[in-house]
Parts: sequence; C-alpha cells; structure tokens
Amino acid sequence: MYPDFVIVVPPVAALWDLDGLIFDTEPIYDALFQDYAVVTIGARMPEEKFREMRARMFGSTVLDSARILHETLGLTDPPEVHVQWRETYNLEGRFREQTAVLPGVRKVLTRLQEAGMPLALATSSPRRMLKAKAARHPWLWDVFGDNIVTGDEVTNGKPDPELFVTAAEKLGVPREDFGRVLVFEDAPNGVAAAKTAGMKVIAVPYPLLDRSLMVEADQVLGSLEDFDPEEWGIR
Repeated sequence: MYPDFVIVVPPVAALWDLDGLIFDTEPIYDALFQDYAVVTIGARMPEEKFREMRARMFGSTVLDSARILHETLGLTDPPEVHVQWRETYNLEGRFREQTAVLPGVRKVLTRLQEAGMPLALATSSPRRMLKAKAARHPWLWDVFGDNIVTGDEVTNGKPDPELFVTAAEKLGVPREDFGRVLVFEDAPNGVAAAKTAGMKVIAVPYPLLDRSLMVEADQVLGSLEDFDPEEWGIR
C-alpha cells in the first residue's frame, strides 16, 4: 500500500514509536501477559483471544494495558495489581538483557539524519523502561537526544494524540504544519493517534497483527527495510 497522493515537499519532521518498531520488545510483552494468565487463571490465553487483546493493547500505557489484560482474563482486581506484579517478574531486567533492534531501523534513521530531518521519539513506555530497553543500545540517545516523550510524561496514552503532539512541539513544529509530520508506527492505536493529530503515518505492523487494522495509515510496509525515502520527497 502506497500513498495515494504525491508529496512534492518532504516532511518537516519524523516521529518514531519505540516498541515493535525500533526495538523487538513485543515478544517479551507476549510472554509477560501469558505468564500472568497462568499465574492468575491457571492457563494460557487461547491464540485468537490473545491476538484480539494484543491488538487493543499496542501503543497503550502500562495502566491501560493492565486494564485490558484484567478485562480479558475476567479479573476484578484493580489493574495496579498487574503493574505491581511486573516488579516480581523482573520485566526491567528482561528488557536490559533481551531487547534487540529490528531490521532496517538504523539504516532509515541514518538516512533521515543525513537529510537533516528533525527526529523525535514518542513512546508509551515509561522513561524507566525506555532506559532498560536502550541499555545495550546507547546510540538511541545520540539519535534522539532530548527529543523524547515517554508515557509517564503525558496525561493520555495512544490513541489520544497527546504523545505525538507533544513530540512535534518539542521539535518546534507549529500546529499548522502537523500535516507535514511523518510518523513511524507499528500499532493501530498509534496510527489512530497520529491521524487524529493530522499527521502522515507509515505503519510497520507487528506480525501478530492483522494488516487490515492499519487501514488509516498512509503507507503500510512489511519491514523498515522496504522504506523508500524518495517516495516521501526525502532526498
């Protein structure tokens, strides 16, 4: 799927999601949620039910994900119970040890930097978890610097556009130019957030997701390896 319009002028900025787009952390989350199901209800979730739950979760804050998880499992405990359980699961340590970079990420970021494109990171992850995920990848700080907005720094998570709006404002992009901001996302909630903000979106869906959930995206790629900057007017 390619843009149904011709972009003559390149984007004024590019905003990036983190989990499932830059870092391959989603399998770690998948294991977390299934392990929690075993602990709380004594069994793993069936595949179809699990896929439906994950589709709702992608791009959500920690607390919103916990609410969806408890709802799916039929638990009446407050979602904070799951958030606290994450500490005993040592999720932070798992991120430090297991987080890998997805294909094409470094190449695309380098290409955008060479084109002089302002870049910002807009992630639903709390900053503490972002640091754990980037522990073995210090280049992330070199690329984005201070232009990072995390889930614990905003009031509303995706699909609310607050994360992307805040990130664009960090880069000094005026609201009248939001239509020339390009967002890289992997989740339906993130795509919806970017479109609500009036931005363009390239979606690179996590394999667990049905690509039809990305119909709002301006372009859907199988991998960042497939990204062609010239299609977006980036020289």
